[in-house]
Amino acid sequence: MSFCFRKVYFLLVALVYGISTGVVNVWSSVLSVNLATIDVTEDTAGWIGFYSSIAGCVASLLIGRFANIFARRMKLFILVLYLAGTACFLVFTLMLIKVIPYSAVLMWSTIIGGTMFVNAAVPLMYELSCELAYPTSEGAANGLLTYVNNVGGLLFLAVFSFPNVGKMWMNWAAIGSCFICIPLISLLKGRFNRLEVDEGVHTEVFVEQSVDVGSGSTTQNIAGPGSVQA
Repeated sequence: MSFCFRKVYFLLVALVYGISTGVVNVWSSVLSVNLATIDVTEDTAGWIGFYSSIAGCVASLLIGRFANIFARRMKLFILVLYLAGTACFLVFTLMLIKVIPYSAVLMWSTIIGGTMFVNAAVPLMYELSCELAYPTSEGAANGLLTYVNNVGGLLFLAVFSFPNVGKMWMNWAAIGSCFICIPLISLLKGRFNRLEVDEGVHTEVFVEQSVDVGSGSTTQNIAGPGSVQA
């Protein structure tokens, strides 16, 4: 675990994940409080949250499968998803402050879209963290991401303890949590060490080594397209 703290780009991924998903997922859990300002019932807010979760799950499966084909382009996929999520939350907030005319369709689509785009990036963030933290175990890397995510959500909820804090800050926090991650994602660099190790293993070539204890000699058999014995 301590080795992870020496990986700068891994820590950057952990920070991005904690800030964005920590805030957005808790933001979606208090939708009923947020949407009460425009007279949306708790029942409607609950269904919006439900469809947002379903959309996020489906999108993460599709994006994860597609990104698996272009494994070295995970950073680009994450960047595009966060740009789209930021745009959705911005449009939703502008509608709440009446800069954009209110529309039920726009409200549903921006909430579901924003939550979906951020959650669709989750499997990519976990995969990227494992690549950047290698050779640290995947469990340690992903555990640290989960911890930072919980801290982000806790800080968001802690704001409610302040008196007369209002409700609109939640939407600006959702926008800011995604927007601030965009330049951080752009800074990400590093090699895909784990992927390079996997690609460097040629399963069609293997080495067998045997030791004759009596003579002290070593025999090495190399099998592959052609078989050579040394």
